[in-house]
Parts: sequence; C-alpha cells; structure tokens
Amino acid sequence: MEQGKCPKCDSDDLDYKAIESCNSDVASMYYPFTCNSCGFEGKEHYNLHFTGFTDENNVICLKRTDI
Repeated sequence: MEQGKCPKCDSDDLDYKAIESCNSDVASMYYPFTCNSCGFEGKEHYNLHFTGFTDENNVICLKRTDI
C-alpha cells in the first residue's frame, strides 16, 4: 500500500476531494478519492503535527526545532 496509489489496482490516477477532519481527539484528516482507472472509492488518511507559524507573507516566524 502506497500513498497516492489506488489500493485496488495500484493506479496513481486518483481524483481527490477536499480534505476532511476525522472528528477525533487526534489531529487526523483524510482525503476522499475516486480511482479514475477502476472506480474504487476510498479515503487517504493522514496524522497531522504542528511544525511552526508563518506570517501573511509566508515568512517563518516560529519553527519547531524538536522534529
């Protein structure tokens, strides 16, 4: 199993929808997707972790150093 590939046919031709929250205490999100090759529909899950802040110009203001 590999991110960005269909777990059914191994195609990388996936159509992703907007990221959604898993509604749990853990910072976990998923992207719903449909495989354009075989029609499989699923969710690609990710766990998030805080890495820092940027300002409105995308300049790093604070970056975690312990990661």
